[in-house]
Order: sequence, then C-alpha cells, then structure tokens
Amino acid sequence: MTDLRPENLPESRGKAISNKEKVPAELLPYPSNYFDRVIATCLIAHIAEPEKALQEWLRVLKDSGDITIYVPCEPGILLRLLQNLVTNPKKRSQGVENPAIIHYRDHIQTYLRIKLEILEVSKRVVVRRYPFPFLSWNFNLWAVFKIYK
Repeated sequence: MTDLRPENLPESRGKAISNKEKVPAELLPYPSNYFDRVIATCLIAHIAEPEKALQEWLRVLKDSGDITIYVPCEPGILLRLLQNLVTNPKKRSQGVENPAIIHYRDHIQTYLRIKLEILEVSKRVVVRRYPFPFLSWNFNLWAVFKIYK
C-alpha cells in the first residue's frame, strides 16, 4: 500500500501482508509489469497531472491486470448538495471556517477531466456510477472506473 501519508493506511487483515510506503503516484519505484491490480481510492482528484499517474499505473500493471479507480463526481449537483447539507455543516461544527475552499484546494481535478484522461490511456474501460448508475454523473456521488490492460 502506498500513500503520501502512510500512517493513515489501514492495518493488514488476516493473512495478507502489506508494506506501507510513501511514494508519488506519478513515479512509482516498482518494475514494469509487477502488479496484478492497482487500486486508487480518493487519489486521482488530488493529482496535478493525472495523465502521468495513469501512465505509471499502466506501466507497473501486468498484462492480465486491471486498475480500479474511485472518482468523486465533482462538481456534480448531487455531490454538492450532500456537501452543503451534511459535510460542510459538520466540518463547521468542528471549527473549520470554510470547508468548501479547503475541499476544492485538495480536489483539483473534476470528474469530466479524469474521465477523459482515463479514456485517453485505455479503450478497455468500464465505469459504474453510484448510487444511481442509470443517471448522469451529475446526479451521482462517485464513480468507479475499471481499466483493463
């Protein structure tokens, strides 16, 4: 498992053994064709150059592997509504003055940019939006992209 804050990574469960490392998503210190699967949760929206991270993830992925990417549907209507009704008031009650500006300083990529970057690096992509897969991204909270090499 890698993260810019490895102390925030969950502990290993059961028999799984995991190493925790701090590495940049755009420059992984692993050999090509090394991993069966790459999972990126709550990450790609924070990356200044998501196309570099995507290329790097494909590089370390085995030919039979896949990449799973969680992407918030920002700036979608449903997500902004949830933030304004639930998340932002909760953060304000915890002493955060302007939670929206903090959020958008961290989430520098939009759903549409990320989707286009993913489709640029691979045509073998399946996407599912949640909680309403039959509606547009604008009326969903997040999407999961699965890229097949």
